[in-house]
Formats: sequence, C-alpha cells, structure tokens
Amino acid sequence: MPNTRHSDRRETFAYWPAHNEFTGKPLGMVTNISEEGIQLHSEDPFDKDQIIPLRLAPPANLTGAREILLTVQNVWCWPAVNPALYHAGFKIIRATPLARKALQKLKDAFSYPVPPNS
Repeated sequence: MPNTRHSDRRETFAYWPAHNEFTGKPLGMVTNISEEGIQLHSEDPFDKDQIIPLRLAPPANLTGAREILLTVQNVWCWPAVNPALYHAGFKIIRATPLARKALQKLKDAFSYPVPPNS
C-alpha cells in the first residue's frame, strides 16, 4: 500500500478511548495521531467512508481540554494480528480550532514519530 499521508504520523505512548459523541458507544483506542487523522484499534470493523462523531477524553492537564470532539471519516480498516481486533485509519473532516489545538498538544506531549515505511 503506497504511503499517501500528507503529514507525519505519530505513535502514542498511551492509548486513549474513543467514543461515539452522540451515543457514547466505545469505538476503540487511539493509537496513532497526525495533523490530518487518527488510527484506532477496535473490536469492530468500520465501513469505508463511514463518518463518525468522535469524542476523545485524554488527560486535561496535557491538552487543556477535558474532551476533544472531532468528526472523522474512515479511510481504511483491516484485521489486526489479534483476530479479535481491527486497525482503522480515519481522516479528520471537522474539528473546531480548540479541538485541533488540544489534539496538537496531545500529539506533542504523548507521541513519537513513526518511520515512514512502517
């Protein structure tokens, strides 16, 4: 699969739960962040192009926000090595400036670069 990312992705030191903003349903754990998107590890697969209102609750002392609200769209989803899990990549299609600032703080404080070919 060719690397079509436009920004560097970063692996998180810790995983944060992601929930559907409206239903509260757990969707998975954020494992990877970039300026344009996130990656989740999930027990359920996602449909390509599926749009989800997402709520993240990282530590407020890191981001200045108790929660980060984003609207994301699924770009890809495939089974993980563990057959009970899926990896899914999402692009951020809607975020307030405050949410983007909090996500950037989270990325800066709790992640490290991932080599481009991994």
